[in-house]
Amino acid sequence: MTLSPQEITQQLLMLPEQEQQEALDFIEFLHSKSTQKLAKTTVSQSASQTLAGVLEGQAAISDDKTVSPIYQAFEQAGLIGCIESDAQLSTTYKEKLDFSFKHGVTE
Repeated sequence: MTLSPQEITQQLLMLPEQEQQEALDFIEFLHSKSTQKLAKTTVSQSASQTLAGVLEGQAAISDDKTVSPIYQAFEQAGLIGCIESDAQLSTTYKEKLDFSFKHGVTE
């Protein structure tokens, strides 16, 4: 069933105001759902391409020497990097974290 925008508008205007708001909310939900699906697809494709590049022995930097915006964001957030630690970091990680600023206490 294909409706023209005019038919959809006419049907919408026949609804009570509360149901018009519900219809608008549903339309906004559908927009956000399709946007999220597109974003997930884009991220998934980017991750697949990066993984394929790494598996082929290529660097994470593309041929035109630009760094992925996702990589830049992770790097700026401090999520990319290395630390030296013992082999049991997964069980002793709390010893490595600095909680001194958690409650506003500084040394």
